Amino acid sequence: MLDHPYLSWFNKVLKKLKTGKSPNSPMFSFKTQYGSQMFKDVAAELGFQRIGINCVYQVRHGSASTDMLDRHRSTEELMNRGRWKSLSSLRRYEQGGKLSQVFSSLTTQQQEATLKAAKDLGNIMVRSVG
Repeated sequence: MLDHPYLSWFNKVLKKLKTGKSPNSPMFSFKTQYGSQMFKDVAAELGFQRIGINCVYQVRHGSASTDMLDRHRSTEELMNRGRWKSLSSLRRYEQGGKLSQVFSSLTTQQQEATLKAAKDLGNIMVRSVG
């Protein structure tokens, strides 16, 4: 579900990427391995690998933690969104304290860049797909 306020731009991007493609065709033309390697390369270039941010899958952790910290979803809604069957499964992913700890371990420059990127990402992505 892409209904979080900070992702309001994402549906525009997905719609544009899907325009003219058959319903069963892939959304992206690159392989998962390529996307994962690009994520790792960018994280390393920005110095994020030192704090353990090194794979795309970590977005699953981050989104659950962000939703709980922002009180965007109830526990039940979050479990449904992540398709977690038990509270203990959710707790492995939802770690708001860890998210806060990781953010505070960033340099001031990284924190500022991260906040700016989050603020600007939607406009950049919408412009990039036309």
